[in-house]
Amino acid sequence: MTALRLSALCLAAIGCAAASLALPLGLWNIGAPAPGLFPFVAAVLLLITSLGVAVCKDTEFREDEPADHVRLLHYAAAIASFAIAIKFLGTILATVFLVAGILRWIERKSWSQALTAAVGLAVLSWWVFDLLLGVPLPKGVLEIG
Repeated sequence: MTALRLSALCLAAIGCAAASLALPLGLWNIGAPAPGLFPFVAAVLLLITSLGVAVCKDTEFREDEPADHVRLLHYAAAIASFAIAIKFLGTILATVFLVAGILRWIERKSWSQALTAAVGLAVLSWWVFDLLLGVPLPKGVLEIG
């Protein structure tokens, strides 16, 4: 068994466990999503994708390039910064800064591409979670969102 297949099976087990832990929270409650819906959907997606990787042929995944540890650390720093910034800046601004920062400095996209994607994703996430699902998102000190 390859490391890739073993990792995929471990992630599938985590997805299974997470889905089973989300079920007691409830998936739907009187015309609105319950607290367990999003964790359940995320867990099922993890389970499906990891099982998909586990059953693929080894030749479908090439490991010609070594992992870029510096890039991975940049992503980890960006996500950690997002977790801190969301409290002070609010969801919308923190999302704009996270996505724009990742796309501009880690992925080396142009400013126009980075800002377009960042604003679009921030508005989409606000629309889905705040308006559609009714999840109260942090507004930050500027009370935006």
